[in-house]
Amino acid sequence: MAETKIDIANLNPTDGIQASWLKLIHRTEVTAENRRVFFYVGSDERFVIEMVICYHDLDNKHDLMNIWKSLGYIDKAYDTHINITTYYRDINGNWWGYFNPTYTPDHKLDFSKVLPYSPENAALLIAEAIRMEEMDITHDWRLKFV
Repeated sequence: MAETKIDIANLNPTDGIQASWLKLIHRTEVTAENRRVFFYVGSDERFVIEMVICYHDLDNKHDLMNIWKSLGYIDKAYDTHINITTYYRDINGNWWGYFNPTYTPDHKLDFSKVLPYSPENAALLIAEAIRMEEMDITHDWRLKFV
């Protein structure tokens, strides 16, 4: 399987609304052999989006992507998908797991947001996470990380 590189410089918003949300990113940090990126939002960097590229072995019938397809959750199996997690730092410096824009309000995976990695799909999910944070749509996922 070919290694996918995250192209931070070329996140391609598909519309002006996405572009306006992406302008709120203050800085990025690439880790884990270019498969994980942290996006620090706002000048105070209290809101962080973690994007990870998940790889799938589509030749393995036990791979999660193949299982989702066989159960009818998705129409097509992809060799990658984007996982998004968000974190928020409170005024005391504590980090909290915040919400996941790929989940529904009742904490189930929204399979319509299981997307293969591309700069366009990354921009879509990151912009959605920023929009949800700015509009205080969090699904109340506040888990403390010390």
